[in-house]
Amino acid sequence: MIEKLKKTISDAGEAIKEQANNVSDAFKEKTYALIDDWLQIFPDLEAQGLQVMSFGLCMGISPALDVELRGKAKAFSPESIDKILDKCKGNNALTTVFKTIKTTYEWHRKTGTEGKFDAILIKLSVKITPEVKVYLGTPMLT
Repeated sequence: MIEKLKKTISDAGEAIKEQANNVSDAFKEKTYALIDDWLQIFPDLEAQGLQVMSFGLCMGISPALDVELRGKAKAFSPESIDKILDKCKGNNALTTVFKTIKTTYEWHRKTGTEGKFDAILIKLSVKITPEVKVYLGTPMLT
């Protein structure tokens, strides 16, 4: 009887382990597809004056693509960003990047400070929940 119980527990443990691997594989495939979609926007970002400064891939249970871009801040006036957003309608990744840039500028203006920045830095972290960070100037802490 005890041997039968041990076998049942062992079989259940194996089934749970197999199911967890299947979920993990499906999660990774979804993440890879998302990363692949984002990889397609880099020529467009470069065409807008944003240069890739670093490119990294994190492999694990939840893979992630980390990319840092740099451009000239003066190239991104509110008018130019609006034109870019009009051109990239329908492309969620590009729209996310340029809306984040636009919002960063808008919120910076609300601070009432006179900061003039030479550079715009963008950090993309593409994973199941993509993240876009925009810095005006050079951040000291990242």
